[in-house]
Amino acid sequence: MKFENFLLLSSLISFVFGFSLLVYLSYYLTPPKLTPSQINENFLGNKVIVTGKVVEIIKREKVNYIIVSDEHKNFTVVVFPNVFEKIRDKIEISKGKFIEVIGIVTSYKGNLQIILQNPDNLKILE
Repeated sequence: MKFENFLLLSSLISFVFGFSLLVYLSYYLTPPKLTPSQINENFLGNKVIVTGKVVEIIKREKVNYIIVSDEHKNFTVVVFPNVFEKIRDKIEISKGKFIEVIGIVTSYKGNLQIILQNPDNLKILE
């Protein structure tokens, strides 16, 4: 009987500890939501969520760009053709609307940007 009580108590403690750890980690593993003005070199290499208004869509043969703004600063979302094909319909209707993009902040020729690697990481807010 004492062994069963010990197992029950240790299972309960393990559950409470494990659940608390999951809640704690999920809070800190969620990427921060930022506007283009808030992104700086400190975020290089980090996953973030960028929210801004689509002000321009630039289509090129080898790479496409979605320029988002928060009225103070523009920010570039890079979309390669394989991903752009999957979001073409979604992006065509997004000009002038707010979007959310999840990605890793990178730098190209001194300019900060995000590369959209997964079509599911683009969400139209309006």
